[in-house]
Amino acid sequence: MKHISLLFGLLLMAIQVHSQTYSPIQTLRGHLGQVQNIRFSPNGKVLASGGQYGKIMLWNSTTGQVIKSISAHTTTINEVTFSTDGKMVASACIDGSVRVWEVSSGRLIGTYYNRVIVGRGASKLVAFVVFTKDSKYILFAGDGGALMRAQLGKDRYGLSYKAEPIHTMNFGTASRPAVRRVTGGTLSQDGQAVVFSVSSEIRIVSVYSGNVLRKFQNGVGLNDVVLGPKNNQISTWSTDGYVTFWDYYSGTKNKRIKAGDVNDYSVAAFNNNGTLMVTGVSGNDANVWNTRTGQRIARLVGHAGKVRLARFSPVENMIATGSYDGTIRIWKVEEPEDEIPDPVIPTPPTPVEEKIVYKEKIVYRDRIDTVFVEKIVEIPVEKIVYRDRIVRDTVFVDKKVEKPVEIEEDSDIDVDETKLKVGESFNLKHIQFEKGKSYLLPASSSELKRIIAIMKKYPRLEVILEGHTDNVGSPNKNMSLSYKRVITVKNYICANGNIAESRVDVKASGESTPISPNNSEANRMKNRRVEMKITKL
Repeated sequence: MKHISLLFGLLLMAIQVHSQTYSPIQTLRGHLGQVQNIRFSPNGKVLASGGQYGKIMLWNSTTGQVIKSISAHTTTINEVTFSTDGKMVASACIDGSVRVWEVSSGRLIGTYYNRVIVGRGASKLVAFVVFTKDSKYILFAGDGGALMRAQLGKDRYGLSYKAEPIHTMNFGTASRPAVRRVTGGTLSQDGQAVVFSVSSEIRIVSVYSGNVLRKFQNGVGLNDVVLGPKNNQISTWSTDGYVTFWDYYSGTKNKRIKAGDVNDYSVAAFNNNGTLMVTGVSGNDANVWNTRTGQRIARLVGHAGKVRLARFSPVENMIATGSYDGTIRIWKVEEPEDEIPDPVIPTPPTPVEEKIVYKEKIVYRDRIDTVFVEKIVEIPVEKIVYRDRIVRDTVFVDKKVEKPVEIEEDSDIDVDETKLKVGESFNLKHIQFEKGKSYLLPASSSELKRIIAIMKKYPRLEVILEGHTDNVGSPNKNMSLSYKRVITVKNYICANGNIAESRVDVKASGESTPISPNNSEANRMKNRRVEMKITKL
């Protein structure tokens, strides 16, 4: 049995060793203690964070600038969450209070309190809070064994409405009741119910009546429950470190992923189309998973303390991670790519006299020259089939391609070794990409190899790569493209030169810092660049 466990562990390591390591786009600093919870607004423009010492920070998720700092509580905030319209944010605290704030002004709208049911293990802590879809009510629960509901606003006397229990979870005997603690919760996709975890059970309770609509047993204690990667799915994090996907209606377990250690937990969060999941508590890192295969595909590395949790932006594959080191980091990750199928050759047309022999080259992402598969196929065709084309499917169509401008390998070099000093920047104009993509062109090879040689010669040398684009396309897409390109360059340098990833930092600037007017193709080409700055020597 020990040998089987060892082999399984080695197999798991082999599967995960190919996961990609990302570097953060931004680091946000403002909390004095641990970051306990983070959440994007529904439109993805604002990021809210709650800290160890009761502060709420509202950030611009694009620029990383602080919008507002609110002294919300006097002790640890367990959760922050937005209303559906993004105009309000609620904070849940371990002192048993829930407060609702206006995002634009930071004004306090109301304070509501958890009602503790007397029994063994009862306390005030609030584990989660949610808004109803119409933003007229909040619902919350935690230690104390009651699901609380409060109407927002004021009554006819100008007083805030009080929170009242609509569902209780009191067990044991009449003389010695035992309270079952609620550990996490979320609003159902249709907005009609609250889904929460209590002990090893999932309960689905009506928002309006408080009646139990469904409940499922997990068999192992649950730490949290959120919506799942697909419609009509929910996801739980259990005390054995597994994330489980459940069918919302039947309670069937669809998939389990080992995401953390026993008795340590984070939150499972999903991107908008459910293809990716992000989790914390992997040391000081966060992990990104392919929800279809259950494999880890990326690590988010850089925090100096435990990553308590991570969240996806609702509008793109942007991730925020909150850590016990007091910082929040923003990351951009890529969709998992399905395996490239073997191209299916279309049925040849009626043979003609002229036969054209062409090379079909399959080029895998982010690689140049070194990794590819070639095969020669002789097919009678009537039209030209373009040579060395990147193929991902069976489409062979006419394609008018503008040949990219390439700089000869023997032209002037970009990195002058005699000018190496901290703060010096180099424009890597020889590093070129396929237009609108992050695929390196072969002309990049010479300069990349030179950078690798210099980094090997100077083992203390550290650099930051900054990606830039022209202004064609939307600013968000250009920011994403510039990030993908510098990540591609970093991956090439580290993988082909055996260079430590910590020596190569990255930064994405998109179209924000042109070096030439974007008024001609020649000038736009100058703006599509990667720059390298020496940070340590």
